[in-house]
Amino acid sequence: MKTRFLFNSLNNLRGLTLISTLLLGMEAKAQSCLLHYDKPATFFEEALPIGNGTQGAMVYGGMDEERISLNDITLWTGEPDREVYSPDAHKAIQGIREALFNEDYRRADELQKAVQGHYTQNYQPLGTLTIRNTTATDTDLLAGYSRTLDISKAIATVQTASQMREYFASAPDSVIVIHLQALGGSKLNQRFGYHCQLANLQRANVSKENVAEMTIDGYAAWTSKPSYAGGGNSFQYDSNRSIHFRTLIRVLNKDGQVKVANNDELQLTDCTEAIVLIANVTSFNGNDKDPVKEGRNYKALVRNRIDQAVGKAYDELRQRHEADYTPFFNRVSIDFGTTDPAIQAKTTEEQRESPATMVVQLHQQHQRGRELLACRDRQPGRNAPGFAGLHLQTARDRHDDGQGILRCTRGLVSGPQYRHLGYDLSRGRAWRRPFMGKLEHGWRMD
Repeated sequence: MKTRFLFNSLNNLRGLTLISTLLLGMEAKAQSCLLHYDKPATFFEEALPIGNGTQGAMVYGGMDEERISLNDITLWTGEPDREVYSPDAHKAIQGIREALFNEDYRRADELQKAVQGHYTQNYQPLGTLTIRNTTATDTDLLAGYSRTLDISKAIATVQTASQMREYFASAPDSVIVIHLQALGGSKLNQRFGYHCQLANLQRANVSKENVAEMTIDGYAAWTSKPSYAGGGNSFQYDSNRSIHFRTLIRVLNKDGQVKVANNDELQLTDCTEAIVLIANVTSFNGNDKDPVKEGRNYKALVRNRIDQAVGKAYDELRQRHEADYTPFFNRVSIDFGTTDPAIQAKTTEEQRESPATMVVQLHQQHQRGRELLACRDRQPGRNAPGFAGLHLQTARDRHDDGQGILRCTRGLVSGPQYRHLGYDLSRGRAWRRPFMGKLEHGWRMD
């Protein structure tokens, strides 16, 4: 079938939420909802988050090599668990209480092990899409670098004198969209690669009808333990157990040529404009369903999503995304007063360094918190929204250092209630003290 392709020209999160509630419906003066930077992200928490409730991505904005960390809200280790591991757990409660009241914390810690089940399971990263320039980068063409996230539209943009890229995650079309455009008479010569930390099989293909697509099939571990408990066997894989997934990445080029490289990559040559569509579906079918024997037909579902998206022009995809997202965003407005244009012109990093920009930072943090929530919470009644899951980078995020919870919330979360996580806002790092808690039964997602 011939492809139809048209180109048309928490500083305290609870406190911010309370302010939002008190000021609901206030008419806001024009204030910037734009996070803007003058260099690519180096660390995960500096990348720009987008999401549609099911798929999430973190955009780094590199020019020689762009990295987009991808994830799915239903991709985690484990399987349905119907056993009760501590049937007599209630008998230990009184002793634990007495030990706590007597400030005998060592004894309380020992007694509470009687009420624990097995270790909780953890989210897994879907993978990382890379876009590498295959021609030498002219430093003059890198002048005027800009990386932005328009919170009011949930659209990220990276631009230089030679290229412009736009990124968004569409909820109505269930795809992540990347629009690449050459500027100033330049051409796009780029290679698309993919890295997945889970058990997977990757392949790329370009059909006679010029349908260029990468396919990634894989599955998460069926069980996971923290490194301090599992050693070298923290993750255990079995293709007959755990959640499976298929990721499809379609590259649609307006002109130039696209071909397969290294069997599992795509090479784009002498192109002026292209669109990348990313869709993923897992076999997760509910907390009580075996993801292999009773899982969704994820391969058919992801094929339908990508084919439906291909049938729409870029402008239509973007319009549908904005029409879906902006009603959520516009439900709340806050007036923090006006901001000096000279302060608004500063990059987001420069604004954070100046006490004079406190109002701007408060407004941005409030709006960014709402954008993050909209990225994650688009399926009422299914998965509770949280900081982990939709945006994380490594397979060890959940148990070992807590970064799956706080990595993408730099500037949003601080205060004594989070000190046990060891989160250092000045360095943008997070780590966690050993967590020995276990789950009584069932799946756990947080």
